[in-house]
Amino acid sequence: MQTYVIALICGLLVVILMVLGLASADWLMAAGWRQGLFMHCIDPGAPLPLPFDITAQPGCYAARPATYINIEAVRRLGRRDGGKTRPIVMTLLTMGLKIQIQKNKKKLENTPYYIKEDYPPEILNKRKELQIQLEKEREQGKMAFIKIS
Repeated sequence: MQTYVIALICGLLVVILMVLGLASADWLMAAGWRQGLFMHCIDPGAPLPLPFDITAQPGCYAARPATYINIEAVRRLGRRDGGKTRPIVMTLLTMGLKIQIQKNKKKLENTPYYIKEDYPPEILNKRKELQIQLEKEREQGKMAFIKIS
């Protein structure tokens, strides 16, 4: 039991130190230019050209767009097989970004792109069963839809 407590404390300490190290703008320093995870800063007397072809004026700016921080992972499904199209699965950190994407997915109509929610196999099987019942209800003239539970 003591080893678990010690391991937990060490793990938390490592996570805290990593977050503090990444959040500061001082972990990557160049002459007159600092790059952090969230901000990059340019001093007024910074020598030109700046690294990575940065053309910003002196001051501090967001290093990445907000959506960059909200995406946890992006991966492709299936194996590489010639010209076959493979779906891309994206894991988001916030529900707000997911809702925003779902609301704007109609803008992709008449394009070769589409957005669908990825469900676990159990939910997909249940939705297939409910789809049959849904079609029967609609044939009877009732207004029916599958609600996310």
